[in-house]
Amino acid sequence: MSIENENSIEIIIAPKANCAVSYSLNNEQPVRSTHIGNQPLFYMDFEENLEEEESFMEAFAEELGEKGSEYFNVDAQLSKYDQIAKHFNKDVSWRETILSENISDILGSDPLKEQPALDLQGALDLMKNSRVFTAQYDYALTKGVTLQSSTTIRTTEFVRDANVILINASLSQDDAVLLIAREIRRFWQKDSGTSVNPLSFHPDQAIVINRAQIADLNVFMVRVAWELQLAGEKSTWAYIEHSSLSDIGRAYAREACTDFRTMNNGEAAQAAFEAWFLSERCRKSDKILIQQMLSEYNGYVFGEDSAASKTIAFELLSKLGEQSFGKNYLEPYASIILHDPVFTEVRDRSNANFLWFIKFERSFKEAEQELHSEGLETNSALRDSKNDQSEENVFFIADGTTDASLSDEQSRVIQFRPR
Repeated sequence: MSIENENSIEIIIAPKANCAVSYSLNNEQPVRSTHIGNQPLFYMDFEENLEEEESFMEAFAEELGEKGSEYFNVDAQLSKYDQIAKHFNKDVSWRETILSENISDILGSDPLKEQPALDLQGALDLMKNSRVFTAQYDYALTKGVTLQSSTTIRTTEFVRDANVILINASLSQDDAVLLIAREIRRFWQKDSGTSVNPLSFHPDQAIVINRAQIADLNVFMVRVAWELQLAGEKSTWAYIEHSSLSDIGRAYAREACTDFRTMNNGEAAQAAFEAWFLSERCRKSDKILIQQMLSEYNGYVFGEDSAASKTIAFELLSKLGEQSFGKNYLEPYASIILHDPVFTEVRDRSNANFLWFIKFERSFKEAEQELHSEGLETNSALRDSKNDQSEENVFFIADGTTDASLSDEQSRVIQFRPR
């Protein structure tokens, strides 16, 4: 589009080159596009002085002495997984050809193709190569949990009343493996008492608890996939490498490749847990929770006392990090998680404003209730004091006269006048 003003200057308004918009057709996303969002990008407004940085690093290395070489070898250690990741390349050429097929399906020129049914038992047999999943799955079986395929749900759903986990029958095997792992871990959270509704806590702790519960599910999915690839079943890990879980998966894999002991001592899981918090996933989870807070009218269970809310939140986080094999990966860091801005900060401005409003309204209601309670106690005390002083000295006089033998200090006359 072009616009010409009075000075005959032509202004051309056109989209930028190489700019695409993400979309999906029939639940597929066969596109490669730029990242487009509603938040401004972060940028650095100064130029780096490389010479000063190099001199500083040299001086730092001399100060470290022998340990300096170990410090500068960290990059080499972290790059170990990058070399392994080359073996998880996945053919995605189908994305370029599926677009025309989806268009023809939507236009109705071709009948919709039926998706192959999910082999649920085959997926479970595959997942039993992961010992952490096997332990948690066996625990769920002892509690009477069963898995069933269904065509009435979108992905997965746990029906508490029937104690059944429903799996969409049209899911691919890789999707089913990850989602089954997530639901089994979610059941463990419910059964262990770590899936307490975040709305029960003070708003500050509610944000952290909600994030931690979701992050733990992602960490468990990644660990199951990593154990499967160690057992030779590499398809699920290749799927993670090319999915939205790739950042969490790589954080876990780098620690595991550097030192295999990090799988059992919790450091690999802790790295994946932090990667979740460093991503943009916090914005989405915070928005959903804050919207629930705005519509919640029943109040909070633990939020009546901020100190009690913090104590219970600490105990919940300490319990949440338990794993069937290995150390608890959250217990040593529970106190840090509740206070570190990396885990607690609400980064989205709109979410932060709504949260401030919720906290202000809550504190205002508490102050109002406290004043009201104090007023009721004061009035009750005054009434009791008056009743004690005048209980035996109250007279009803029909004609408006009083007993002259009693003084004003000893009696109170309530005049009754009949109509």
